Amino acid sequence: MKATRPAIRQNVSRRSVLGLLGFGAATAALTPTFLKTARAQNQTQTQPSQPASTQPSQIITKEIPRTKEKLPAIGLGTFMTFDALSNQPRDRLQQVMRRFWDAGGRVVDTSLLYGMSEVNVGEFARTLGLTNDLFIAANKTWATGEYLGDRSQAQRQLEQSLTRLSRDRIDVMQVHSLVNVN
Repeated sequence: MKATRPAIRQNVSRRSVLGLLGFGAATAALTPTFLKTARAQNQTQTQPSQPASTQPSQIITKEIPRTKEKLPAIGLGTFMTFDALSNQPRDRLQQVMRRFWDAGGRVVDTSLLYGMSEVNVGEFARTLGLTNDLFIAANKTWATGEYLGDRSQAQRQLEQSLTRLSRDRIDVMQVHSLVNVN
């Protein structure tokens, strides 16, 4: 008598196959990065670290076509992280901004929709003397207006952001939604 194996039916969806392919591709792409990071950490543990100001800078920058200004490709996001009330400990947040600046960071993304983040960015930048040196991408305007052509809510949001950030301009104004605005 011949031994037979029970038939196992497997339903493999296109979604699961694509998911596995994506996972495989991501693993293949990220493995060199993880290996490089691990080697760097091993070297750091065996060698005394240099102060941040003497470490060679390898910051990737991108040029703004219109102004030719070069900015770091990576910025500091403030959603939730910088949302701390003034009566809460915030020294660590100011230290984050200082280290970000010292490491060559310049672009900060914030919004009045992020609670106290915008206020804290303005205060820390002022305290650190960076107010006009940071490149601020802010506001995330969400205005409906009360009638067709009403831009008063968007204007008030911009003015509020400028006040909170202690600035006379925002470098990039981001818009989530404008309704009834011409």
